[in-house]
Amino acid sequence: MEIVNGDALTIRDLRDNKIRKIYLSSIRTPRVADLQQIKRPLYEIPYLFQARELLRKSLIGKTVHIITDYIQPANNEYSEKSFCTVYTENVNIGEVLISQGLAKATRHRYDDEQRSSRYGKLESLLFN
Repeated sequence: MEIVNGDALTIRDLRDNKIRKIYLSSIRTPRVADLQQIKRPLYEIPYLFQARELLRKSLIGKTVHIITDYIQPANNEYSEKSFCTVYTENVNIGEVLISQGLAKATRHRYDDEQRSSRYGKLESLLFN
């Protein structure tokens, strides 16, 4: 339904017709604060606009398959967050973002279970 930024989307769950915000697991796209260009329009920040456009063209209005990898519990400042792997036409959208240079795989500790179900593939794309 909506692309919030390069790694967050709003979806409508067809099972119960509820609207949910989900985050791509183990994916990190450029952020305005990272680039220290806060006063510039979003479409002028390198790769931020391209990542959002790729997601918009690939996902908006289409039925996608979502695998919930983990849920980050709510804390004092933030509400509960669902981290997912999103597929469209059997293609992992996180892999597409990384392969096109629009995102990076988030680094996780070896024993950290809260990561993408396809983390090995995401990590290998980053170093190829």
